[in-house]
Amino acid sequence: MDWHAVVGVAAGLIQLYSIVPYIKGMIHGEVRPNIVSWALWAIIQFVVIGAQIATGISWAILIPAALAFNTILVLILCFRGYGYTRYGWLDAVCFMLVVLAIVLWQTTNNALFALALSIIADFLAGVPTYLKVYKLPYSESTSAWVLLVVANILALVSISTWTWGNSSYSLYGVLISVIFIPVMIMRRRIVRPRTS
Repeated sequence: MDWHAVVGVAAGLIQLYSIVPYIKGMIHGEVRPNIVSWALWAIIQFVVIGAQIATGISWAILIPAALAFNTILVLILCFRGYGYTRYGWLDAVCFMLVVLAIVLWQTTNNALFALALSIIADFLAGVPTYLKVYKLPYSESTSAWVLLVVANILALVSISTWTWGNSSYSLYGVLISVIFIPVMIMRRRIVRPRTS
């Protein structure tokens, strides 16, 4: 078996496993995902998968495939009452911007443009979660985010021929996580956990 395949499969498996501490945290009431972010992320994963297939498949596609599975699991739990239920104007704006990005992709029918818009949409979909973590830094699982970084780094290593289409989403995943994790850790030093 090609070593790129081994690393790519390992990345996908780590990505799949990364949801385990997240779901455990949800069930124990420690992690409260923002349902708007997760619903948008679920949609975006399918756009990313389609765009990567259109631009050339590499083993890095296992990351959005695993993410699609994981986001659906989280959404199911959110709809069962485990999600963060306070929504405001920012959630609505982010939702509309993500929908706009998807519509633009459909009208241009350009896979690379779709991938770029998906990354922008993914970031915008995460804004409610990023702000929630700033206010409530214990509402997310640090270990799940660290596993996300590891999985995306392995996905990048698994790429035999680098293109914008097969590497950009994993590069974005690493970048957003290495910004997000330190903010979460620093805020935990300032904000005390809620006791209930």
